[in-house]
Amino acid sequence: MKVLVTGGAGYLGSVLSRKLLEKGYQVRVVDSMWYGMEPIEKLLNDKNFELIQGDIRNLVLTVKSLMEVDAVIHLASIVGMPASSIEPRTSEEINYLATKNIAELCHLHEIGTYIFASTCSVYGSQPNVLITEKSKLEPIDYYAKQKYLSERAIGWLNPAPTILRFGTLFGLSPRMRFDLVINLFVAQALKEGKITVFGGHQYRPFLHVNDAADSLIFALENNLTGTYNAISENLTILQAAERISAVTDCEIEISDEN
Repeated sequence: MKVLVTGGAGYLGSVLSRKLLEKGYQVRVVDSMWYGMEPIEKLLNDKNFELIQGDIRNLVLTVKSLMEVDAVIHLASIVGMPASSIEPRTSEEINYLATKNIAELCHLHEIGTYIFASTCSVYGSQPNVLITEKSKLEPIDYYAKQKYLSERAIGWLNPAPTILRFGTLFGLSPRMRFDLVINLFVAQALKEGKITVFGGHQYRPFLHVNDAADSLIFALENNLTGTYNAISENLTILQAAERISAVTDCEIEISDEN
Protein backbone atom coordinates (compact mmCIF):
# COMPACT_ATOMS: atom_id res chain seq x y z
CA MET A 1 0.00 0.00 0.00
CA LYS A 2 1.37 3.40 -0.97
CA VAL A 3 0.63 6.27 1.41
CA LEU A 4 1.13 9.97 0.69
CA VAL A 5 2.07 11.99 3.78
CA THR A 6 1.95 15.74 3.28
CA GLY A 7 4.27 17.47 5.72
CA GLY A 8 6.03 14.15 6.22
CA ALA A 9 9.30 15.79 7.28
CA GLY A 10 7.69 17.81 10.08
CA TYR A 11 7.44 17.27 13.82
CA LEU A 12 4.71 14.62 13.57
CA GLY A 13 5.33 13.64 9.95
CA SER A 14 8.93 12.54 10.45
CA VAL A 15 7.78 10.21 13.25
CA LEU A 16 4.84 8.89 11.23
CA SER A 17 6.96 8.27 8.11
CA ARG A 18 9.32 6.05 10.09
CA LYS A 19 6.48 4.08 11.67
CA LEU A 20 4.81 3.50 8.30
CA LEU A 21 8.07 2.26 6.78
CA GLU A 22 8.64 -0.08 9.72
CA LYS A 23 5.19 -1.59 9.07
CA GLY A 24 6.02 -2.23 5.40
CA TYR A 25 4.16 0.62 3.72
CA GLN A 26 5.45 2.50 0.71
CA VAL A 27 5.71 6.11 1.82
CA ARG A 28 5.71 9.17 -0.41
CA VAL A 29 6.33 12.46 1.37
CA VAL A 30 5.58 15.86 -0.09
CA ASP A 31 7.16 18.62 1.98
CA SER A 32 8.57 22.08 1.37
CA MET A 33 11.56 21.17 3.60
CA TRP A 34 11.58 24.57 5.30
CA TYR A 35 13.56 23.05 8.18
CA GLY A 36 16.15 21.20 6.09
CA MET A 37 16.74 17.56 5.18
CA GLU A 38 17.95 16.33 8.55
CA PRO A 39 14.57 15.03 9.84
CA ILE A 40 14.25 12.51 6.98
CA GLU A 41 17.85 12.22 5.78
CA LYS A 42 18.18 8.65 7.06
CA LEU A 43 15.06 7.60 5.12
CA LEU A 44 16.26 8.69 1.69
CA ASN A 45 18.03 5.38 0.97
CA ASP A 46 15.00 3.27 1.86
CA LYS A 47 13.57 1.74 -1.31
CA ASN A 48 10.03 2.22 0.05
CA PHE A 49 10.51 5.94 0.67
CA GLU A 50 10.06 8.73 -1.85
CA LEU A 51 10.42 12.47 -1.32
CA ILE A 52 8.77 15.12 -3.46
CA GLN A 53 10.15 18.45 -2.35
CA GLY A 54 7.78 21.33 -2.92
CA ASP A 55 4.86 23.42 -1.74
CA ILE A 56 1.37 21.90 -1.53
CA ARG A 57 -0.03 25.17 -2.89
CA ASN A 58 1.46 24.12 -6.24
CA LEU A 59 -1.37 22.19 -7.91
CA VAL A 60 0.89 20.59 -10.53
CA LEU A 61 3.15 19.22 -7.80
CA THR A 62 0.15 18.09 -5.74
CA VAL A 63 -1.38 16.22 -8.67
CA LYS A 64 1.97 14.52 -9.30
CA SER A 65 2.24 13.50 -5.64
CA LEU A 66 -1.21 11.85 -5.74
CA MET A 67 -0.41 9.57 -8.67
CA GLU A 68 -0.73 5.86 -7.79
CA VAL A 69 -1.28 6.35 -4.05
CA ASP A 70 -3.87 4.41 -2.04
CA ALA A 71 -4.27 6.80 0.89
CA VAL A 72 -3.50 10.38 1.87
CA ILE A 73 -2.53 11.52 5.37
CA HIS A 74 -2.64 15.30 5.30
CA LEU A 75 -0.45 16.87 7.98
CA ALA A 76 1.10 19.83 6.15
CA SER A 77 0.20 23.16 7.70
CA ILE A 78 1.58 26.21 9.42
CA VAL A 79 0.91 25.04 12.96
CA GLY A 80 -0.35 27.10 15.86
CA MET A 81 -1.77 30.55 16.40
CA PRO A 82 1.51 32.56 16.59
CA ALA A 83 3.03 31.07 13.41
CA SER A 84 -0.16 31.17 11.34
CA SER A 85 -0.72 34.84 12.24
CA ILE A 86 2.61 36.04 10.82
CA GLU A 87 1.45 35.87 7.19
CA PRO A 88 -2.33 35.31 7.30
CA ARG A 89 -2.71 34.94 3.54
CA THR A 90 0.02 32.30 3.34
CA SER A 91 -1.54 30.44 6.27
CA GLU A 92 -4.96 30.49 4.64
CA GLU A 93 -3.54 29.14 1.38
CA ILE A 94 -1.68 26.30 3.12
CA ASN A 95 -3.95 25.44 6.03
CA TYR A 96 -7.32 25.82 4.32
CA LEU A 97 -7.19 26.07 0.52
CA ALA A 98 -4.62 23.29 0.05
CA THR A 99 -6.65 21.00 2.34
CA LYS A 100 -9.74 21.67 0.22
CA ASN A 101 -7.82 21.18 -3.05
CA ILE A 102 -6.32 17.86 -1.94
CA ALA A 103 -9.79 16.59 -1.00
CA GLU A 104 -11.12 17.48 -4.45
CA LEU A 105 -8.12 15.83 -6.12
CA CYS A 106 -8.59 12.68 -4.00
CA HIS A 107 -12.17 12.53 -5.30
CA LEU A 108 -10.97 13.05 -8.88
CA HIS A 109 -8.29 10.32 -8.58
CA GLU A 110 -10.65 7.96 -6.70
CA ILE A 111 -8.44 7.80 -3.61
CA GLY A 112 -10.77 6.45 -0.95
CA THR A 113 -8.77 7.24 2.19
CA TYR A 114 -8.20 10.84 3.26
CA ILE A 115 -7.01 11.38 6.84
CA PHE A 116 -6.81 14.97 8.03
CA ALA A 117 -4.95 16.25 11.08
CA SER A 118 -7.13 18.83 12.80
CA THR A 119 -6.91 20.27 16.30
CA CYS A 120 -8.83 20.34 19.57
CA SER A 121 -8.52 24.12 19.32
CA VAL A 122 -11.66 24.10 17.16
CA TYR A 123 -13.61 23.82 20.45
CA GLY A 124 -12.25 27.14 21.71
CA SER A 125 -12.50 28.01 25.39
CA GLN A 126 -15.15 25.99 27.25
CA PRO A 127 -13.97 25.88 30.90
CA ASN A 128 -15.00 23.04 33.22
CA VAL A 129 -16.61 21.04 30.42
CA LEU A 130 -15.48 17.61 29.23
CA ILE A 131 -15.38 17.98 25.46
CA THR A 132 -16.69 15.23 23.18
CA GLU A 133 -16.90 15.07 19.40
CA LYS A 134 -20.48 16.34 19.70
CA SER A 135 -19.52 19.47 21.64
CA LYS A 136 -20.10 22.82 19.99
CA LEU A 137 -17.26 24.32 17.95
CA GLU A 138 -16.09 27.79 18.95
CA PRO A 139 -12.70 28.40 17.32
CA ILE A 140 -11.14 31.56 18.70
CA ASP A 141 -7.82 32.15 16.98
CA TYR A 142 -6.85 32.28 13.32
CA TYR A 143 -5.29 28.81 13.23
CA ALA A 144 -8.30 27.12 14.84
CA LYS A 145 -10.68 28.85 12.44
CA GLN A 146 -8.64 27.60 9.46
CA LYS A 147 -8.85 24.04 10.74
CA TYR A 148 -12.58 24.42 11.39
CA LEU A 149 -13.17 25.66 7.84
CA SER A 150 -10.99 22.85 6.48
CA GLU A 151 -13.09 20.24 8.29
CA ARG A 152 -16.22 21.70 6.71
CA ALA A 153 -14.60 21.90 3.27
CA ILE A 154 -13.76 18.16 3.12
CA GLY A 155 -16.86 16.75 4.81
CA TRP A 156 -18.62 16.04 1.49
CA LEU A 157 -16.12 13.34 0.45
CA ASN A 158 -17.45 9.83 -0.20
CA PRO A 159 -16.08 7.70 1.40
CA ALA A 160 -16.07 10.20 4.27
CA PRO A 161 -12.70 11.53 5.43
CA THR A 162 -11.12 10.74 8.78
CA ILE A 163 -10.62 13.84 10.93
CA LEU A 164 -8.48 13.54 14.05
CA ARG A 165 -8.66 16.50 16.41
CA PHE A 166 -5.28 16.30 18.12
CA GLY A 167 -4.45 17.63 21.54
CA THR A 168 -1.25 19.58 22.23
CA LEU A 169 1.61 17.38 21.07
CA PHE A 170 4.82 16.70 22.98
CA GLY A 171 7.75 14.30 22.86
CA LEU A 172 10.94 13.62 20.95
CA SER A 173 10.98 13.89 17.15
CA PRO A 174 13.65 14.03 14.42
CA ARG A 175 12.26 17.53 13.68
CA MET A 176 12.16 18.78 17.23
CA ARG A 177 9.90 21.62 18.38
CA PHE A 178 10.32 23.63 21.58
CA ASP A 179 7.32 25.92 21.15
CA LEU A 180 5.11 23.16 22.59
CA VAL A 181 4.48 23.61 26.28
CA ILE A 182 5.74 20.27 27.67
CA ASN A 183 8.80 20.28 25.40
CA LEU A 184 9.50 23.86 26.47
CA PHE A 185 9.15 22.92 30.15
CA VAL A 186 11.56 20.00 29.73
CA ALA A 187 14.10 22.26 28.01
CA GLN A 188 13.77 24.86 30.78
CA ALA A 189 14.08 22.20 33.48
CA LEU A 190 17.25 20.72 32.01
CA LYS A 191 18.94 23.96 30.96
CA GLU A 192 17.88 26.39 33.67
CA GLY A 193 16.74 24.15 36.51
CA LYS A 194 13.49 26.12 36.68
CA ILE A 195 10.08 26.03 34.95
CA THR A 196 8.07 29.24 34.64
CA VAL A 197 4.32 28.61 34.66
CA PHE A 198 1.94 31.38 33.61
CA GLY A 199 -1.29 30.94 35.57
CA GLY A 200 -1.27 27.15 35.71
CA HIS A 201 -4.89 26.21 36.28
CA GLN A 202 -5.87 26.15 32.61
CA TYR A 203 -6.40 22.63 31.25
CA ARG A 204 -4.76 21.30 28.11
CA PRO A 205 -5.44 18.02 26.28
CA PHE A 206 -1.97 16.51 25.74
CA LEU A 207 -0.91 13.88 23.19
CA HIS A 208 2.51 12.26 22.75
CA VAL A 209 3.82 12.53 19.20
CA ASN A 210 4.26 8.72 19.03
CA ASP A 211 0.63 8.24 20.05
CA ALA A 212 -0.46 10.77 17.43
CA ALA A 213 1.40 8.80 14.75
CA ASP A 214 -0.06 5.51 16.02
CA SER A 215 -3.58 6.95 15.93
CA LEU A 216 -3.11 7.92 12.29
CA ILE A 217 -1.95 4.40 11.45
CA PHE A 218 -4.84 2.93 13.43
CA ALA A 219 -7.28 5.05 11.42
CA LEU A 220 -5.60 3.93 8.19
CA GLU A 221 -5.58 0.23 9.01
CA ASN A 222 -9.12 0.13 10.38
CA ASN A 223 -10.70 2.22 7.62
CA LEU A 224 -12.04 4.70 10.16
CA THR A 225 -14.21 7.52 8.89
CA GLY A 226 -15.68 10.42 10.80
CA THR A 227 -14.31 12.79 13.43
CA TYR A 228 -12.41 11.78 16.57
CA ASN A 229 -10.74 13.59 19.45
CA ALA A 230 -7.24 12.16 19.95
CA ILE A 231 -5.47 12.85 23.25
CA SER A 232 -3.49 10.98 25.87
CA GLU A 233 -4.52 12.91 28.98
CA ASN A 234 -6.07 16.15 30.21
CA LEU A 235 -3.76 18.04 32.60
CA THR A 236 -3.52 21.57 33.91
CA ILE A 237 -0.36 23.41 32.95
CA LEU A 238 0.74 23.27 36.59
CA GLN A 239 0.16 19.49 36.78
CA ALA A 240 2.32 19.05 33.67
CA ALA A 241 5.07 21.16 35.24
CA GLU A 242 4.86 19.17 38.50
CA ARG A 243 5.36 15.88 36.64
CA ILE A 244 8.45 17.24 34.93
CA SER A 245 9.72 18.66 38.23
CA ALA A 246 9.30 15.23 39.86
CA VAL A 247 11.66 13.74 37.26
CA THR A 248 14.19 16.58 36.99
CA ASP A 249 14.08 18.12 40.51
CA CYS A 250 13.66 21.55 38.94
CA GLU A 251 11.95 24.49 40.62
CA ILE A 252 8.52 25.75 39.54
CA GLU A 253 7.95 29.48 39.41
CA ILE A 254 4.32 30.66 39.14
CA SER A 255 3.79 33.92 37.23
CA ASP A 256 0.59 35.90 36.76
CA GLU A 257 2.14 38.33 34.27
CA ASN A 258 0.70 36.68 31.16
